[in-house]
Amino acid sequence: MKKGVKKPFFSFAVSFFDPTACCTPSESFRPNKRQSLLASWLPPLQTSTLALFIITAILVTNCRGRDYSSQERERPLAIAVAANALYAMQEIEAAFEKKEGNSIDLVSASSGKLSTQIVQGAPYHLFVSADMKYPDFLYRAGAAAAPPKPYAYGALVLWSMRPDLPIGKGIEVLTDPSVKKIAIANPETAPYGAEAIRAIESTDIAEEVFPRLVYGESIGQTSQYISSGACDIGITAKSVVLAPEMAGKGQWTDVDSSLYQAIAQGAVITNFGQKAEPERSRLFFDYLFSDEARQIFMRYGYRLP
Repeated sequence: MKKGVKKPFFSFAVSFFDPTACCTPSESFRPNKRQSLLASWLPPLQTSTLALFIITAILVTNCRGRDYSSQERERPLAIAVAANALYAMQEIEAAFEKKEGNSIDLVSASSGKLSTQIVQGAPYHLFVSADMKYPDFLYRAGAAAAPPKPYAYGALVLWSMRPDLPIGKGIEVLTDPSVKKIAIANPETAPYGAEAIRAIESTDIAEEVFPRLVYGESIGQTSQYISSGACDIGITAKSVVLAPEMAGKGQWTDVDSSLYQAIAQGAVITNFGQKAEPERSRLFFDYLFSDEARQIFMRYGYRLP
């Protein structure tokens, strides 16, 4: 603004009341020079119905003239991800964003907890589950746009930070007298926890092992119990120990696959995703089954459908 040229009053008024300037929920209200200048005009405004009417008209016109559609389209897709798949999905997220230019946000928890949130109206566009049961439940409950499609098969491992444990013995190591705490995911909400229970019950060690079990809310929390040393050993997802962040931490071995059922993991587009962002939701859903994504899943120890 050139020196000596006064900016019209209504320019200050519109700037001050512009919803994009002062109505963003994440910003705090802090008076600035424009607001201070406007404050000096408030006394006459209080007695001027005409001025208030003009300001209102300007604001209405200003708001109607704004196009927020492009801003809405830029919001990241919200993807609900089972904890076992988080590390792989973080890599898939980066590859997808680089290829398509669309951003996504990952929200991780147990499959049971995430499916409950979706039924209750949580605004997730997709659900990437640790099994087929929970996404199928969403479809039958009318909360998913189509039946689930399997994207991978997961595997169980024994993992410990203790170098002295004879982990090569397989699941029998859980009966070692020095093992006091064994971490597994909650079988009520985490499919990997349910299969860990199945593996233990498939042997004759269940009665001895069950009193030592410590339950994590998800595979993520279970893995924290193990990696922190809070538990002597645990049963977790193979995808966790193969993550770059976990390289070289402790020792692990596969759980005999004959002791539990193959963990088929499925994904769905939620009803929210289908209604709010049908094209972008479908784009990411299809990418989960692309060659690029399948290669990433394989690096994290998953078998492919």
